[in-house]
Amino acid sequence: PSTVNRQPSTVNRQPSTVITMYKYLLQSVDGIQWFGITALLIFFGTFCFALVRIFFSNNSNLDEIARLPLDE
Repeated sequence: PSTVNRQPSTVNRQPSTVITMYKYLLQSVDGIQWFGITALLIFFGTFCFALVRIFFSNNSNLDEIARLPLDE
């Protein structure tokens, strides 16, 4: 019977140029840092809007929304 060596090879492998290319692709885009900042601001703004809406809404309105799943 033939045996198959399933041990990972210990040969030093160089990373392929494709992986290296994808790794540095976004760094070459001018102004890419604004995408992260914009996404963070949109998330933070939405979160703050939800908190303000909850704290300043009427209790009767919140009770009506809370009963919606039970009314059906």
